Amino acid sequence: MVAKTETDFLESYGDIEVEQIWSLARCPNCEQPTLETYTWVDPIMDPEDDVPVKRLFPTIRDTEPLPPEVVKHYDAALRVKLIDPSFYAVGVRRMLEAVCRQEGAAGKNLVSQIKSLVSQGRLPDVFGQMADQLRVLGNWGAHAADVEVTADDVPLIEDFAEAILEYLYRAPGKVAAVEAALQARATKAQV
Repeated sequence: MVAKTETDFLESYGDIEVEQIWSLARCPNCEQPTLETYTWVDPIMDPEDDVPVKRLFPTIRDTEPLPPEVVKHYDAALRVKLIDPSFYAVGVRRMLEAVCRQEGAAGKNLVSQIKSLVSQGRLPDVFGQMADQLRVLGNWGAHAADVEVTADDVPLIEDFAEAILEYLYRAPGKVAAVEAALQARATKAQV
């Protein structure tokens, strides 16, 4: 644990100590680091209080705008990401299948469904290529073959999956939130 302390003065309390505390821990499941921070103000705060803790690393993914079925499959994939790259690739492929169902992609198999998303304009061509590469890696993970998914593939799989989810769900949600906020401000300014 590391802390940075500053002293301030409040009329109702006098001198107060404001501590910014960072805590580094190791996850017992994946054995990866977790970095969190919180602020402690003495004597204002009580040890019985619920202190808001912010996780800095790994960053928390925003699943709010994602369809529940997509979240279900992506969460399952993420649980095995550091345990078995092949299972992770298969899980992300299943997430991609859920995306195709959610988006109403036509076709009997994932190849044709990805092409359908591109031809409908739901995905730009480069995202279609990313999705197809995730499909291939998922196939490699699912079948015992000469080519295996390795730990070196995990960051690429994650980057492509995150990019597709950002494009289809998160970015449109952010745009809608900003548009609503701007509209509310414009309406308030007119009053």
